[in-house]
Amino acid sequence: MRRLADNLRDDIRSNMRGLRADLAATAEAARANAKSADFQSWAGSYSPEGHRILKEAEMMVQSFRDDIRVELRQHAGSKALTPVALETVRTVLDQARISIRNSLRG
Repeated sequence: MRRLADNLRDDIRSNMRGLRADLAATAEAARANAKSADFQSWAGSYSPEGHRILKEAEMMVQSFRDDIRVELRQHAGSKALTPVALETVRTVLDQARISIRNSLRG
């Protein structure tokens, strides 16, 4: 019975960590959206289509960031992130940065 109660407490703690991670990611997204309102002041030089494409790209980057942060925090709630996982994150993000910059430069 005690083991069952311990397992239940561990599950609840793990779920709470996940919920806190989701809440933190949502709060971060809200802050980012508030900051992007400042962007509106100098975005007037873009065509409506260019502005739409830019906003869509920004939303995709933010969505990716939020999703991965939640995944990382949920994983960290149950076990430590390995050096291999950290290196994978670093390598993939570096490759993505290079690819995106190259596509922007034409």
